[in-house]
Parts: sequence; C-alpha cells; structure tokens
Amino acid sequence: MAQLNVMSAHSMKGPEISLLGKGAGFKIIVVLALGPWFGTSAKGDAPSPEPLDCSRPLTKIVFASGADPRQEQPLWRDMLAEKPELLLWLGNNLPAKSTLALTPTKLAKLQSLQPDAVLFRRTVPSLATWDNSDFGVSPAAHNGIESAERESSKLEYLQLNPFDLQSIPAKQRGIYHSLICGPQGQRLQILILDQQSFRSPLLVNPKPFFPNGPYRVDPSLQANLLGKEQLQWLDKQLDQPADLRVLLSPRQFISDTHGYESWGLFPNEKKHLLASLQRKKIAFFLVLSANRLHGEVHRQTFAKNEVLDTTVGGLNVTFPSADQPLPTRIGELVNQSNFGLLKINWSTQSGQVELHQAKSPTGKSDPVPLKVDFQFRPQAH
Repeated sequence: MAQLNVMSAHSMKGPEISLLGKGAGFKIIVVLALGPWFGTSAKGDAPSPEPLDCSRPLTKIVFASGADPRQEQPLWRDMLAEKPELLLWLGNNLPAKSTLALTPTKLAKLQSLQPDAVLFRRTVPSLATWDNSDFGVSPAAHNGIESAERESSKLEYLQLNPFDLQSIPAKQRGIYHSLICGPQGQRLQILILDQQSFRSPLLVNPKPFFPNGPYRVDPSLQANLLGKEQLQWLDKQLDQPADLRVLLSPRQFISDTHGYESWGLFPNEKKHLLASLQRKKIAFFLVLSANRLHGEVHRQTFAKNEVLDTTVGGLNVTFPSADQPLPTRIGELVNQSNFGLLKINWSTQSGQVELHQAKSPTGKSDPVPLKVDFQFRPQAH
C-alpha cells in the first residue's frame, strides 16, 4: 500500500508539485511554498506528519469542516487529545477563500498563526474534499460545472491537501478519489466525492422563507451532483472488497427537505446510489457530511440497506438552525462549534460516531458528546 511523505520549502517563490516514484508501494514527495498550512513553522523547521500507513487498520478518525483562519480555533487541541490516526476534511475547510477571495498563500499564512492547528497538522495526516466555499467565489447556485475557476481551484486544492495527491490521477477531471486501509477483515474503504466540479446549476426557490431554503429539487435526468463519470467510478469502487465503507459527502444524504444543498436536490443521482447499494448487497453504509454549519445524525433503512449519515458542523464557523424534527434524526441538533469522531471496533464489527463540542475552560461543565452506535457486517465477496 502506498505511503506519502510531505516536504515543505519556504524559500521557493511559488508553488511547485513534484511526483517521484512509480508503481505499487511508492512514496510521493510534494514540495510546496504553502508549508504553514501543513503544520510547519514560519522557519520551516517543524516535521511533517508521518505517512498514512494503510497496511494497518484504522480505529479512530476525526472529521471536521468550517475552519475560519481569521478566528480562534480551540477545538484542535480537543481533537488531538483523542489521538486520531486520520483527519477527514468535509469542505468549507478555509471559508475565507469564498468570503474574502483570499489566495491560498494568504490563507496558509493566516492558518499558520493558529498554534493548535499547526500542532495537529504536524502530527496527524489528513484527506479532504471541498464544497462551494473552497471551490470558488461565484454565487453558490452557479459555483459548479459552470465555474471558470474549476482548474485553478483544483491546483489550489492539491497544494493545500498533499495527502490526497496519491489517489487522484493527474488527468482526471475533479478531485474524487478513494483508498482502502487495513488487512482483510479490517478493511476500511474511504470514498471521497467531488460535489462541485460536475454539479449542475441549482434551481433557486422563488420563496425562500422558513422552513423552505433557497433551492428547490431538480427532477431532470440531466441534473447532476456527481455527474456520469463520477457515478460510474463510484459504482466500480463499491465493487472493491471492503469490510466497512465510509463516504465523504459534503452534502447531507438523508436529511434533504430543508431546501439547502443536499442529495435531495438531485433525486435521480440519490436513487442511483441507493440502487447500487442494494444491487451490491451493502447492508450498512456510513456517510459523513457537512455544509449545514451545525451537527446532527440521521439513520434510515432503504430496502435492506441501512445508511447512517453524520453531519458535522464548523470548527469555528456556525449557523444555528431552527429545529425541524425529523423521524430519521437521532438526538438533538448541535448548534455550537463541533467536530466528529469515528471509532471502529473491528473485533466486534461495531463502531460509534460522536459529535464533540468545545470543552469549558474549567472542565466542570463540559458538553456531553452526541454518540450513536452502529453495527456492520463485512460484505461477502
């Protein structure tokens, strides 16, 4: 299984990407001028994260979104205290790109002033996808396949997320990719979707008043969230042997009646994925989502396929939502800043997703994390 090394060079005038090595088991060295975001100090003397070793099973993963580099980010130290093996970014990763149109270099410099973020990135490898906030500065409804920033945004993404490079073919349109970590019986498949590069323009809701959001369903067969090419790729990935699968989806999969971005705006592609899960007899499917800037967990069974969708809010960017009770939701909304934690017990084929809020300064009134247990059964091959 391939490993990845990251090397930062601050003396360079501009970003440069070098890929060294070929074949199974090779290592990739990425040389960049954006070292502060990866966890190096201003002097460039801090070590890079250890390579992600996919020969070993993963048992503890944190997932997050919404890290505004202009504000304090206290949750990094709580995330590091969990001793995770991997961080999964679910979009809205550096939202100042869209709100202030800052360049990746300026974002990296701002983020380098966050000491806890620097320590975390120096210690824990990460994988990432993006949403409209990372993708470009166009209005959200047209910030997809129409965007003139698609190629430049992809280059910026690769600069800011070097661990993802090893899984994305150089000539591939978009940033979707996957990997499988762990030996047989403990294989975790991580599917990372691109819900920006191929997304059709959103249909605007003429009456976006509560409880209706700004967008409406597009029932057209030509309406795309992933697009034909990525859907075909996803179908093939689901044929790969794995014992547990987790889908990184910036948009919510189950909760889809709120009128904000979700799979529900593109019902034909949602039906396609559900049909694929049923056809391939994937009894349990774990989705990690974001984009709502609050946290919640939903569980729903479609035919014989159970889907658990955990939505993480922002690390320091929140948008408190009025509660709309849904029969699929487990527990309450988490409207405060939060991060997600995925725990896997391979021996009992069970796991837990958690949403953690910031701890109190005194430690006497820490919020109780929202915790949801699940069972999975390895897919027969």
